[in-house]
Amino acid sequence: MSIFLELPKKRERTEGFVADEISKLITPKFAEFQNRRNKANFQITLLWFNKHKLLAENLFSLLYANKHKLYDDDEILENINKAEQLTDLLKDNNVSSIAELKELIAKGQSNSANLLPITQEILVSMGISSHEEWAEAIKDKNLAAIFSHKSVPTTDMFFYVQSLIKQAKENIIAHLTTLENYDISELDDTTAPTILAGIKKDGQDISIVARPAYQGEVIIHYDSERDILDFEPSELWIDDGIIPRKISLGHILKKAKIIKFPI
Repeated sequence: MSIFLELPKKRERTEGFVADEISKLITPKFAEFQNRRNKANFQITLLWFNKHKLLAENLFSLLYANKHKLYDDDEILENINKAEQLTDLLKDNNVSSIAELKELIAKGQSNSANLLPITQEILVSMGISSHEEWAEAIKDKNLAAIFSHKSVPTTDMFFYVQSLIKQAKENIIAHLTTLENYDISELDDTTAPTILAGIKKDGQDISIVARPAYQGEVIIHYDSERDILDFEPSELWIDDGIIPRKISLGHILKKAKIIKFPI
């Protein structure tokens, strides 16, 4: 028994031939977009066009020129919304491309592994003695970038901080009473948790920012502290458990090795 197959003379199928056949199948179905199978095929075609733009334009010249017909109205609106969201996202993060955004996200993920847990020692250094003060402080982007958001201060931590702030203020006040040029007869320590007001030095009114520094560190972040140190006659005093003392600008510059700063 013999079998005879009738084969076409030209048995090679080129990319152009395949493209023409696909175009013949797709083009008549533009009006049938809502058909689920057509919609899926259109999306596959669009994805291929997007990955191989030059090749698609060359092989599917007419279909590529009309590729907008492969979208339905809902997809067009969705893509516009996504484009607007992406533009806003790039602007908010101060980057100009998706590549820069990816790099920024990668850095953020890397930095997150190095975020500090919240400890009572850190809270003492910051002078934060309540959940409300912590919630307000963490609104500062610079602070939020340092500390792990998974680490939440406990009530016991705040009681500990309150006791150390109270101890530091008492020690600083006791030390000031031994100095002849300080008059604390009109002392007011109710202005803010770490501020002593109503003090006179050499007959002049001053305010004192009083901080515990039992871990050898102070973090100034309260606006009230900054404003007093910047705009009013004031001093920064710390209690390190040895002897209360005034911290001068020169001390800060030397300890922090600051050689330049913005004016």
